[in-house]
Formats: sequence, C-alpha cells, structure tokens
Amino acid sequence: MSYTQTPHLGLFKPAPNSDTGLWGYHLNNNADALDNALGNNLSGLGGPFLPLTGGTVGALSVGSNTGAQPLTMNGPAGSSRALHIQTAGLDRWVISGGPAAESGSNAGTLLSIARYDDTGALLDTPLSINRASGVVSFAQGGNGIAIGTPTIRSGTGAATGTQPSGSLWLRSDGTAGARIYVSQGGGTWVPIATV
Repeated sequence: MSYTQTPHLGLFKPAPNSDTGLWGYHLNNNADALDNALGNNLSGLGGPFLPLTGGTVGALSVGSNTGAQPLTMNGPAGSSRALHIQTAGLDRWVISGGPAAESGSNAGTLLSIARYDDTGALLDTPLSINRASGVVSFAQGGNGIAIGTPTIRSGTGAATGTQPSGSLWLRSDGTAGARIYVSQGGGTWVPIATV
C-alpha cells in the first residue's frame, strides 16, 4: 500500500503508477469525505466558512495573542456603516458612522450611538461626534449627561425633578439669573444669580 492521506480530512492520495485497482475507491472516498465536510451546509451557505455577503456566525474573535488585527467596516461616502446590538433580532443600540455626505474638509461620516425601544423602533440618538470639528453632541430634552453622580441636563423652563446634589440644569430659554440651576438634592434647585 503506497498511498498517503491528507492530515485534516484524510483524503486519499494514490501513488502514481501504483495502487492498481484502488483509484476508483480512493476517488469515491474523497468525494464522500468532502461531501460530509462541506456538503451538509452548502445549500444554506453555512459550514466552516462564511459567504461573501450575509451569513451568521457565533462568537467572533479578531486577532490573536501574537498580534491584534483590525475589524474594518468599509463603504462609499454617504453610506452608513453600523454595528447593530440586538435582542431577538430587534435593534437595541446602533453604533454607526455616516450617512452624511463627505463634501471635503473632513465633513460627513459622523459617529453616533442610537437607542431603540422594545419593538426595535428608534427612540433617539443620545450621542454623536462631528468628524470635522470633534464636537460631541448629546440629545436634548432632559436626557442629560451623568458625570459620576451629578448630572447635566438642558431644556426649556425652570429646573424640576429630583437629581443628585450638584447636578446642573441649563435652561435654553432663560434670562439673566435663570439660565443655570444647581441641584441641592431632594428636588430643590437654586439658580445662579449672575448668569
């Protein structure tokens, strides 16, 4: 017996000018081994590989202990490149770059984090970063920013509600003496008189 076999699938490698009468046996065994290794999932494009588009993968690891590798999401200008975090197929969070047009001077492709309700409908985009200016924007309407325990919130009207002591309320429709409020805790807010 002069044939050898491949290390992973055990495919037969008949020896040239030898293995008389075994070539058909080897060919059939190789076809069966390949069919078992790949064929069960070829119709659904699953298996030990992913198709070029679509497909589903379990845990995904990028890089190794010997060297990190980048995870790249590429697309044309004006398109959204996004990472969707879902529950049962419904969006909960989407981290995306785009889809604003890139007209030069570093414009476009804003980075944003959007949040979604239990039905997968968009609630709002509480955080976005402008690529050209680097300005970080937070959603309006009292969603606020938590910095440790105190929060910073903004909106119209005088400050209301209970926030930790030291929290700030920035009133967009206020006048002098009623633009910035500081929480004393327990629902008590004090305006900064000279601002």
